[in-house]
Amino acid sequence: MMKEELIQYGASYDGVWSWALAEKQEGTSRTGKWMFWPKSEGAIPIWRTICELTRSHQLGIQAKMRVEKRDETDALLICVYTRDSEDVEDLQRIVDILREKVPPHYFLLYKEDTMKRRNADRRLCKWCVYPNQRTIHVDS
Repeated sequence: MMKEELIQYGASYDGVWSWALAEKQEGTSRTGKWMFWPKSEGAIPIWRTICELTRSHQLGIQAKMRVEKRDETDALLICVYTRDSEDVEDLQRIVDILREKVPPHYFLLYKEDTMKRRNADRRLCKWCVYPNQRTIHVDS
């Protein structure tokens, strides 16, 4: 039942990801995403909140959630896409909203989409926000 509930909140489902879209929002060549991994038992209300915030243009340009676990960790990946990975003010605004609307114990990682295109190390991220903190840090 959980998979069906997760799918219903997104705007579309491609067999792996449930997507939430902000209407008439387009990315740039510098798009990126905030990522975090809620445990499956708490994923439904979090995904519903992310979908509502995305559709109301309070978060980024779109969001997606992997609706099936990839491994035995019981965690499901949520990505919140942003328009410009260089706009630190907007990135911090999104972190502030996530910290207000989603339980604050998640580690938030930010990866530029160009990192994926360059086949960069999956563990390499541009920014991070530690659990229960609100400030963006350079991930080194």
